[in-house]
Formats: sequence, C-alpha cells, structure tokens
Amino acid sequence: MKARSNKSHSMRPDELVLFTALLRDSVKFGDKPESALETAMSSPDLSRCADLLSALLTKVRSGETLATAMAAFPDVFPKVYVRAIEAGEKDGDLVPVLDKLCEYTESTHETDANEKLSRIEFDGTVVIYLCMLATLIGVGQLLGTSGITSIGCLTTISTGGTEGESGISLFDVGPIALLIAMGYYLIMRNWDFSENSRFKLEAIKLRLPGFGPIFRAASLSRFSRALGLLLSCGTPKAESLALAAEASGNVPVKRSVSKAVSLAENGEGLSKALEPVRFLGRSFHWMISEASKSGDASRTLLEIASMHEQDMKRRRVSFRGKAFTFAVSTAFLSYVALICLAFGPQFGLPMGGGGG
Repeated sequence: MKARSNKSHSMRPDELVLFTALLRDSVKFGDKPESALETAMSSPDLSRCADLLSALLTKVRSGETLATAMAAFPDVFPKVYVRAIEAGEKDGDLVPVLDKLCEYTESTHETDANEKLSRIEFDGTVVIYLCMLATLIGVGQLLGTSGITSIGCLTTISTGGTEGESGISLFDVGPIALLIAMGYYLIMRNWDFSENSRFKLEAIKLRLPGFGPIFRAASLSRFSRALGLLLSCGTPKAESLALAAEASGNVPVKRSVSKAVSLAENGEGLSKALEPVRFLGRSFHWMISEASKSGDASRTLLEIASMHEQDMKRRRVSFRGKAFTFAVSTAFLSYVALICLAFGPQFGLPMGGGGG
C-alpha cells in the first residue's frame, strides 16, 4: 500500500502556487528568506500549512539554506522546485528564480488538474464496463444460459438452459458489480505499484484512443516546462534531463529519457542527446534543434510546454464526456436486452433461440 504522508506537513498544489507568489513578493521587497517565511505564515490562506511553514522557518533559523530546508519535505516541494531555489541561492538572487517558479507552479497545477479530470473520466468509464460485465455474467448464470456470445453495444446471450427456475432478479448481481467497482477504485488509488507495473499500466494508457493523447500531452508539458526551468537556472544538462523526466510523472517518459541523460553526461549537446527519445515527437526535435543553434533552448522548451498544454485543453474539450457517455449508453442498451431476456416471456414477447 502507498505510504501515508504527514498531513500536518502538507501543502496542496494551489497552496504551493500561493506560497511561491508570497515568497517572491517578500524577497522582491528585500526580505530575507526567514522574514519571507514569516510573511507566508501570517497569510490566512495558508493557515492550513502552519505546521509545515513553522518547520521550514525553524530549519532556516538554525542555519540551513532555504533549499536544504525544503528538501526535507519532498512530498511538498518537488526536486525541480528545490533545485531551482538552490541555484538562486548560489547566484545570490532569488527573485528571478521565484518569478520562474511562479509561472512553473501555476502551469503545472493547471496541467495536473486537467489530467486529473481526464483520469477520473477514464476510471469512471472502466468502472461502468466492469459493472456491466459483472452483471452480464451474473445474469447469464441466473438464466442458466450456455454463455455470452458477445459483449458490446448490443449484447446477446444464448439461452440454452431452462427458463426462470428460481426467482430471477437483475438486482441479485448488483452487489457483485459494486464490489468489483470499489475494488478497482481502491487498488488504483491506494496500491503502491512497482515501477515495472506502473510502466506497463501507463504505457497502455498512452495508447488508448481519446484518453492516450491527453495523458501524453500532460507528460510532455511537465517534462518540457521542468527542463526549460532548470536549464534557465544554469543546471547541468544531464541533471536537468533526469529531474525533468521524473517531473513528467510518467514512467515510460522517464525510461526513454534515461538514454538522453547518458549522452548528456558524455558531453553531447541537448539536441543530440534527445535524438533517441522518439516519444517526444518530430516537432519537438525540430524545435530543439533550431533552438540549440541560437542558444535559446530554455525559452523554446517553455513554448513547447505551452503548446502541449493548449493541445491537452483542446483534446479535453473535443473528447469531454464522449467515452463516459458511450459507456453509459452501452450499459443501458445491454441492460435493456437482459431485461427483455429475463422478463420477456412473462409478457408474451417473442425471444429468439428458444424452443417451441
């Protein structure tokens, strides 16, 4: 099972956006990190994060750098975030880095929110089909049938057994369908999958019609934006690639970028290092190749991230609700067919496949 994080030391994505903005504004006015944290603690919108901010403040007062203090809370501050803060502290000027982090947290929060909605829609579609399948199998057994000949928009059950020997009710299989749906939800939400299992599941999701391009755009947006941020902060290419791959939130992306990390460690340029990563797409490679010539890769990466974010929004609008609606329609038609099979003879309806 997944490990539970300390709720008293937690911060929601929207609160991280606000915290970053407050930190930037305080530092712009000349406050040191200690004073900036005190200002954030006084914000009523961050009252839920009081314990976390107090712990950060204690660490900073004890002599730790802000980046080191944040690194102690990896569930709140991602590695990309901490690395950017570290770069700003080394340069002696946190303002430019915090400006970039404000844009980064806002964009990634919006991307994550859109992807979460797509995942909810996907899970809802899967649950409906699981419930429908359980009902079809259960009713088929109750009817004493020889089996289900097809499952689809129009489901047909071959009636080879006796009719209505015991009080047949479609509601008898309801609890089974509900348990299957609850089991799927609990497993997907709470089970701590191994990296290999996650790789297989996420690879399947990326290939799904409709949903796949949305998940792919979200992963590429996070990867491109994180990579652009780190390179603009002066982080070495190999380290930037490794951290950006992790920030993508997708195991297939992380594994495919590992080749680029090795090439970057051997001294290859960004464009050359990313060439083996076909997952990124031709347009990505072309834009990075052109940007490498002008020496403005970080800006181009942010533009690529924005393009993927717009693509994800467009696909969500065009695809929104279609899969869920199709699943509901399929379930409805299947249940109508089952009701006709179960209760049709009682009302004199002609049922195909029965004997004289």
